[in-house]
Parts: sequence; C-alpha cells; structure tokens
Amino acid sequence: MCDENHNPPRPVLLAQMPNGESFRADIIDAVRIVEDETLIDSDLMRFAVILHFADKQTHCIGARLKAREAKTFAEQATQEINAKRTALP
Repeated sequence: MCDENHNPPRPVLLAQMPNGESFRADIIDAVRIVEDETLIDSDLMRFAVILHFADKQTHCIGARLKAREAKTFAEQATQEINAKRTALP
C-alpha cells in the first residue's frame, strides 16, 4: 500500500527498552525520571522511568529504582529510541 503520493509505507522500528518491552520509536515523545509515587511516604528515595507518547499517554518502564539505576535506565531507553529514529528513512 502506498500513500497519496505513491510512496511506499515507512517501516516501523521498535525500540527495545531495558525492561524487555518494545515500543514504536516514532511515537515516543519523552523519557522522564520521576519520584516513585508508590514510595512517597517511605524513607527511601526511589524513582520511576516513564515514557511519554505522542497521544499523551504514559507508560512506566522501571520502578523503585535508585537514582543511579534510574539514570542508567533512562539513558539506555533514550539511546535505543534515538538509534531507531535515526535509522528511519
């Protein structure tokens, strides 16, 4: 199937997240680190890594992470998303 200009459809590349889930790289708007809401009243400071999608939905790909773990997790996700986006024609 082609579009109205007779161009073939663009391939959809999936970005594999550090937790094993895969998402379309072209619809992810942002990767954020936020305080883990499940542990707000805890003495432990833990974080979650959240994906934000073009349709305004969010998805948690990592929770109850230490600060360094959350940073690494978010960096890996961002690198994978960017690599898939630049691979698109």
